Amino acid sequence: MDLATFYNMYLTDVHLKKIGEQGTNLYKLIDEKIEEAMSYQYLSILSESLTPDEIELITRFSNFHHESNVQVVPFDLDKYPYLTFNHHLLFIGEGEGVIHEEVIDGILRSFGRQIELPTVREDIHLNNVDLNHAEYTTAVNLFEYPIIEYYNMLTREEQLYMIASYLNIEFEETTTRSQLINMISKHLTNRDVLKLILETMEEKERHAFLQKIEAGEILFTMEEYPWEEVMISGLVMPYQPGIAIINASIYDILKNAN
Repeated sequence: MDLATFYNMYLTDVHLKKIGEQGTNLYKLIDEKIEEAMSYQYLSILSESLTPDEIELITRFSNFHHESNVQVVPFDLDKYPYLTFNHHLLFIGEGEGVIHEEVIDGILRSFGRQIELPTVREDIHLNNVDLNHAEYTTAVNLFEYPIIEYYNMLTREEQLYMIASYLNIEFEETTTRSQLINMISKHLTNRDVLKLILETMEEKERHAFLQKIEAGEILFTMEEYPWEEVMISGLVMPYQPGIAIINASIYDILKNAN
């Protein structure tokens, strides 16, 4: 979806009413937003205005690319004021908003090296994968995410059902996505469930997996190992092509158990 289609679809009176700007000339506003989103000078000024929460949001979604070029993100006026009132994060309902990936990429380019890299816990490292600035920031943030938000961010519907099936989680047709994520999160932070998963792994994969945990490696690449059981079980989740990541909640349990 190009920028024009994005703004024509999502920049509506619903968004304007939410932020108290109903009555604005939509046609004129849409033209302005398309022009601004392609202006390096405008995006540079915008990036210098962003709050720490907004910078975190942009870097968090920098590597999640969809065919539609549209990211569904949390909508929070207090946390994301400049993205919202400049009409780049558009309200779509029920605490959700959307932002176009070209806007994300444009803001990231304008950041240059202004963003400070997040602090990495002393017991982990990401040296086994060559990451650029944005990828590094995203990895650190994902690792530290609350586990429910982690799975919500990284799973498609078919992945959720695959993990739930592997974990023998019983659910009905009426079970919502949020309920399923909640159940999966509870299972994968249960020591007995983790022990059972490890026991069902082939010895070679279990040994390789636990070696990485012991070494403090939180990123998993397909070049290292296929990681079939690790991926199917939901212990780690892919977050960009060829690279998967474990969440701190699971990592800490496994690390302390060794």
